[in-house]
Amino acid sequence: MSSHFAIDSLAIRNGRVFGWGWFLDRGTTLARGELLLWLEDGSEAAIPCIEGGARDDVAAVFPDVPHARNCGFMLVGSLAGAVDRGRGARFVAELADGSRHEIRMHSLPSASPGIPMEARSLFAKARQLGIKGGSRAVLRRAIAGVRMLGERWRRVRQRSSARPVAVVFDHDMGGGANVYRARLVAERLARHGRVAIVTPQLAALECEVRVVGASGVLACWREPDEDAVLATLDRMTIASVDVNNLVGFGDPLKLVRWCVDSKARGSSLVFHLHDFHSVCPAFTLIDATGRYCGVPSLDACRACLPRNAPNTLGLSHHVDPGQWREAWAGLLRSSDRVIVFSESSAQILDRAYPWLAASGRAEVRPHDHDLMHLRAVSTGRRDVTTVGVIGNISRAKGAGIVGDLARLIHDRALPLRIVVFGTLQSSGQSSPHLLVHGPFTPDELPDLIERYGVGVCLMPSICPETYSFVTDEIMAMGLPLAVFNIGAPAERVARYANGEVIADITADAALDGIMRLARRVGQADATEA
Repeated sequence: MSSHFAIDSLAIRNGRVFGWGWFLDRGTTLARGELLLWLEDGSEAAIPCIEGGARDDVAAVFPDVPHARNCGFMLVGSLAGAVDRGRGARFVAELADGSRHEIRMHSLPSASPGIPMEARSLFAKARQLGIKGGSRAVLRRAIAGVRMLGERWRRVRQRSSARPVAVVFDHDMGGGANVYRARLVAERLARHGRVAIVTPQLAALECEVRVVGASGVLACWREPDEDAVLATLDRMTIASVDVNNLVGFGDPLKLVRWCVDSKARGSSLVFHLHDFHSVCPAFTLIDATGRYCGVPSLDACRACLPRNAPNTLGLSHHVDPGQWREAWAGLLRSSDRVIVFSESSAQILDRAYPWLAASGRAEVRPHDHDLMHLRAVSTGRRDVTTVGVIGNISRAKGAGIVGDLARLIHDRALPLRIVVFGTLQSSGQSSPHLLVHGPFTPDELPDLIERYGVGVCLMPSICPETYSFVTDEIMAMGLPLAVFNIGAPAERVARYANGEVIADITADAALDGIMRLARRVGQADATEA
């Protein structure tokens, strides 16, 4: 059998589906996939597959298959009814060579074994220590310890209601928003003494509440949905609310309305713009055609959103855009401050909410990014110019541009190569002009840049970044940098001596811009096209 397939995790809760897995055909790549689930009314629901995820574990098992490293996929979607778990499911794969595979699944995987969250790590630890059936006493003691810990957490939750607490809503997917959150929590701790951090846990489609104090984590528990979270928060005295990010929550508008009500009851309220979720459920503003939408009319949004589930993480794409904006407008009007990190972000927000600029609530506050781990780098000129791309490059971050650029370099036999420092969402087609280094730590970056001889960097993002820490890091190392004329990076690179702002968001334009910049900084001959 030339094809291999697995779904590693599948959470189904409250009409939402989230999971991940991998599909590998030795001869070709996955072009399109979907999971078909049977519903109790006898119909089928199609859950789209977002392909191209990095799977180094699969690549280690199939080292002879070049595209194995990018055979991962994510499943995100919503359901119109309850799933009939007894009927299993079907996975349908359409491959790049035009063939079609259908795989019957007789049972559905789950996101967790159904035991309490606190116990799962102990059961895993017990397995690691080799505890077998004959050591039931050890397991009983472990379970008793979990119950004791749970009781202590419940007491802390009860005490939390007696003193004011700051609330911070955020996603838990990493990146700049979570880095910023750490500083925000430290500030709120200094002011209020306790902070309740509320995050969605997509793997299980649950919400986590973590209460922290000066000594660390005081309590941590999970709730099945936003209603349960808000019921808990309503038993607390809320001093302040910070909306850092609501991407990933099942019903973000419920949280938006609660924040407005909390402000009316006397708490402070601050909104921090890390993406454009407040404008559209497609929080990167990438539309159903895969391009930056530019915040068009609401009629255009109504035509796009139902077809744009992948860019909403399969969440909220059924919401009317007018109702979405109306709810978020209430939060923006109620906020004491609306903090944005670039002028371009403020301008995009103004397109959706033209009254905001005149309200005086919006405050442009660029990130104070710690760059002490970086230094100026020197790579010198080489026969082949290396183009560095830094970060975890999804489709919105420009994965398609990078792939197309590698093909252009190959077709035109140009003395260029691309090195991605991080990960690349990709169809997995290999190219001699494209190398993915993989993950790295921040302090390794200058040495890696010099080791690979990077002469020019490209920020290939096709969505409007609200800030971009990577842009700061590249400029701090003194590297030439090309970006598209969109979002916060273009705003800063336009003032950077070694910068190139590319007008059109295409691979051809990116190649032209890279070559212009390389010639200008002495990394390529003037005759090279």
